[in-house]
Formats: sequence, structure tokens, C-alpha cells
Amino acid sequence: TALTAKDDMIWCTANSIEQGVCLEGVTERIEVAMKLVHSIADQADQKAGEAVCATSTDASSRQNPSHALSQGQLADLAKVWQPGSGSDVLFDALQLIVRNAHWQLLAMSEKDDTVFDSIIFPHHLKLAVVVSMNPHKSLICRARLAVRTATSHILLVTMGVACVLLTFIAMRMFVHNQELKRQRVFSLVDKVLQRLTQQYQGFQRGEEAVPYMAISHMRDLFLPPSQRNSHAKLWENAAGWINKHESRVRMETRRIAGEDYLVWRWIDICASENLQPQSLSLSSDEVDGGVSPDHKLDRREQLWGEHVLDHYSTDAWRKQVTPLSKTPSPCLKLRSLFTRESCTKREDYEEVEACVLHKLTQHGGVHHCFVDRWSDEGALFAKLNSPLAATRAIEALHGTWFGGRLVKAEYVPLSEYHHLFPSSRTASKLLFPS
Repeated sequence: TALTAKDDMIWCTANSIEQGVCLEGVTERIEVAMKLVHSIADQADQKAGEAVCATSTDASSRQNPSHALSQGQLADLAKVWQPGSGSDVLFDALQLIVRNAHWQLLAMSEKDDTVFDSIIFPHHLKLAVVVSMNPHKSLICRARLAVRTATSHILLVTMGVACVLLTFIAMRMFVHNQELKRQRVFSLVDKVLQRLTQQYQGFQRGEEAVPYMAISHMRDLFLPPSQRNSHAKLWENAAGWINKHESRVRMETRRIAGEDYLVWRWIDICASENLQPQSLSLSSDEVDGGVSPDHKLDRREQLWGEHVLDHYSTDAWRKQVTPLSKTPSPCLKLRSLFTRESCTKREDYEEVEACVLHKLTQHGGVHHCFVDRWSDEGALFAKLNSPLAATRAIEALHGTWFGGRLVKAEYVPLSEYHHLFPSSRTASKLLFPS
């Protein structure tokens, strides 16, 4: 190979090292040293290529002494160009290799991977080996490496696709299992509701002693002993759904056989053929105020139906319509007064408020009243002038019919009421129906 401007042809001979002077080589010496460098490069490239093909690694990525020409091989090549020991021409060749890194030849220690940046004669000649960073690979070797590379890429792609498929399958299985769990939960919920309905209907016919069932007994009824531990989560989810979302079932505490139990009671009360409550339907004249006050008063009285105990005086009905036992308070809440379908405009809610005020003022003064138009249970809140007045109102209205619905009444603690309606703290003016 012809020399270029990049090539450094200056080296230090053994004599010049002793004299401390580096001399520029003559043409003949350069030619001999370069011939040795070419011989070293050819064999080093070939040996590095054999190592690459054998190990499937890229020798150009890292210098590796195991891929190098040994000291014996270097000495044999030097003797070809310099009869005798060949040490002088080898020293010159190593100097050139060290000074010309762009030849992609490394002079390094045989003991470790230390790369020499200078050659000291004769110390380094006993340690130096040469590694090629430009391995020569045969056609067969290149084909073998290409196959290995393609195979590794195919394996990587296959593994990636397999991971994606496994993730997709796992997600499908997870969704499927969640759906199965949901179906099992609602299947158990349906069984519980059906059993509570049967218990309630049996109580109405006098076949059952009580209209409720203990929650723990209900669990034992549908889960055999062998499944109660493994299906504990299933029952917990079903019971939680009933308590949170089923408005026809109420959870209570009852004393059974001398112990307190949480029970479920079916509270869907339907009117009989003998009891036909009035429906809440206001005419346009009544809404617009085109009738006399006496007519309005009669109309509001008609919307209030009879008390359910006037027709059903059995203990079963009496328990159903007994107000919830809470600490008496001047504040109360009435439920089931209306639905969003029955009240479609502002005047409808005002009429409901007027009808309730008409009843409440018969038992005491009313300082505050609020119709919850966004409630799903048709609720109205009111604050009376005393706990006694609220108690009388609850006893009179709880269990009566209004607009075709059975009214339920309960106390609201005063502090809770003030939290819901801060303006009621200072309300002192008595309210009356318009």
C-alpha cells in the first residue's frame, strides 16, 4: 500500500534511544519495516476474522489479546525480512504501528489488554502482541454471520410478537374472568332478592313469622359450608351491591334468639284494590292561580290519602310504617312525595311544598322548608319550632299516602340540618302555604 500524508515514518532505533535522539528512517529501512507491517496486518486480519467467525462477536468492537499475533508469530515474520534475530525490523514495525493508529493495528501487552502508546527496546519486544481491528472474514464466514444475525432478529421479532399475544390473551382472560365474577355476583343478588320477596309475601299471608331474614342466615342458605371460605369475596360483593343499590331492601338490626343480628327487610309496600290513593296531577287553572283559596285547600287535602293502618292494622303493617327510632329533633325529612316524572316544572314542586306546609302547620310552626328537586327519593326537608311539633308531624305523616306514593318520615339531627342548610340557623319567620 502506498504511503500517505497521514503516515508517520519517524521512529527511534535502539542506538538513538541511548543517545536520546529519534532519527528519520532511510528509504530502504522504511521499505523493509513496511513489508513486515503488511505481513503482520494480513495475518492479524485473518486471525481476527477466524476469531469473529468462531465466536460470532465483532472483533472491531473491543481489542482482545486472544485474537492477536503472538510473540513467536511476530518473530517468525520478522526473520523473513531480516535474517538473524529480526529484532531491529520488528522494533521498527511496532514503532510504525504505534505511531499510525489509523492502520487499525494495536500493539498491546500479552499479559493484559494494555495498549502501548510507545515501544521501548527491548522490554516491549518480549511482551508485545498485535491485534487487528479490521478482521478479514471469508465468504462462508460472512454468510454464516448473516444467517446468525437474521436468525437473532427473527427470534427477537418472534419473542416480541409472542409477548404481545400473551399480553392480549392475558387481558382477554382477565376481562372474561371479571365478567364471570360479575355474573356470579348478580346471580347471587337475584337469588337473595327472590328469597326476600318470598319471605315478605309469606309474611303477608301469615305463613312466615317475620318479614325479614338475617344476612348471615341468607349467606348460609345460598353458600354451602364447603364454599363459604372460597366464596367469601363473592358474598361480600353481592351484599355490598344490595346495601348500596337496592332501594327495596333495608338493612336493620333485630334481636333474634336473644342476639342482635343484621337483617334485610323487603320494604316494597303496594296498595290493595280497596285502597286507591290519589295521584298528583295539577290542572292549569290550579297552577296559574285561577281558583279560589278554598278550592286550593280542598285540592291539597285530596292529595293526602288515608293512613295505611286505617286499612291494615296488623302487626306486620304496623312494623312497616313505624318511624325509624332516632333522637327527636325539630327537623325532619319526608320521602316518596314525588318523582321526577310527576314533577316536570317549577310550579309542580311549589305545589308539593304548599301541600306539605299545609299538613305541617297543623302540628306546629315551620321555620324552614326545602324541596330537593334533584333527589331520586322525592325528598322534602323541614325545620319546625320544636321537637314535639316534629314528632307529631312524623307520627301523622309517616305511612300516609300522597299523590299515589307511601310517605316515609324520619328525624334529621339539628346539627346535620344546619350543615345542609346554613340559612336555617337564623330562620325565625313562620312559613305558610301560599
